[in-house]
Amino acid sequence: VLYKRGSCKIKMVGGRAKDGYGSWPLCANLLPPNPLVYSFGIGVDISFDVAMVNEFGARDVFCYDPTITKETFAEMSKGKERNLSFYQLGAGISYDVIHFYKSTNPIIQSLVSTPGLSGYNKEPYLSAAVLDVSSIAAMNKHEWVDLIKIDGEGIEFDIFLQTDLHLLPTSHILLEFHARLIDGGWEKQSQIYKRFEEAGWELAYEQPKNKEETVFIRVAE
Repeated sequence: VLYKRGSCKIKMVGGRAKDGYGSWPLCANLLPPNPLVYSFGIGVDISFDVAMVNEFGARDVFCYDPTITKETFAEMSKGKERNLSFYQLGAGISYDVIHFYKSTNPIIQSLVSTPGLSGYNKEPYLSAAVLDVSSIAAMNKHEWVDLIKIDGEGIEFDIFLQTDLHLLPTSHILLEFHARLIDGGWEKQSQIYKRFEEAGWELAYEQPKNKEETVFIRVAE
């Protein structure tokens, strides 16, 4: 699937009702009816995933997060679980078991995969499995995924600096960067932008304030 350059019409989806915190940008006009969605890194907020079902009629939303349990997901999704499924697995470069670290601030619940970050414990909080997106799609017998969202808390740099972007089983990616957390993060983010462009993708959206939330679409030249 190739989209026309400049065709994306952004809509913010999910998030808290009072202020939109936790919402995600996507190209609403480019989604097919009843899309198949992969959502990597859900943490303790499934508002985006629920919205994909309720607003866009997603036939299946595959929710992935190696840092929470099936019991936690079941509690979060109670009464909202229609078309949602959960897997205790993360996105990575290939199959691996990696460490995750907890913030010293109890208010911050997200875990990061980068060791030695300021404000995070030095000792791993847990270890969990990750796998590349293409292998996950093959495992699910999905040749194509209409939308992939990735919030990897740092691992996105490893993934998108090394993955062959031509081979991704989608043309619509929502990607959150955490350049502020990583040494050389802004330079790496620029490198990833260049890799996407060279592989035939367009940066359809970049969050104006801190450049964290981004949207990439595969375009016809």
